[in-house]
Amino acid sequence: MGRGIHNPSSTVCGAAIASGSLPKSGGCITIAKVHGLNSYPKSKISNGVKVEVGSASTWGFYTIKADNTDFSKSDVRILNYKGEPDY
Repeated sequence: MGRGIHNPSSTVCGAAIASGSLPKSGGCITIAKVHGLNSYPKSKISNGVKVEVGSASTWGFYTIKADNTDFSKSDVRILNYKGEPDY
């Protein structure tokens, strides 16, 4: 999927890892909400994460690696029920 727009049903961490804006070890990203697409690319493995097919949506998002964390409003780490990163 590259740095493309992700369907809202995608997980943020998975989308960021698949886009290459976040390593599996974690980091700081920016999320931008944008107009959705009429269709999304077929599922594939990108950076070790499966990117799912999504249907049309009115909005989508893309992720960007945040090089300067001084402008972050908050620190958020998304973990699963075991306390591990969840993609």
